[in-house]
Amino acid sequence: MFNRLFGKTKQEANALTTLDKLNETLEMLEKKEKVLVKKAAAEVEKAKEFAKGRNKRGMDAILLLNIFHSFP
Repeated sequence: MFNRLFGKTKQEANALTTLDKLNETLEMLEKKEKVLVKKAAAEVEKAKEFAKGRNKRGMDAILLLNIFHSFP
């Protein structure tokens, strides 16, 4: 009866397996961050090209997208 109310007890996780999982997660997040930084840099370069070509609307659109994507 109490198992249904409070749930089953969880098995204790081994400290090493927990650390391995955290390290894998950290590596994955670092890779994602690198990809996102590259994409943001490419978008800024596009905006600079639009600025050189006097395309104000295109430049504003890309910079606005970068602002929205930089904040969670």
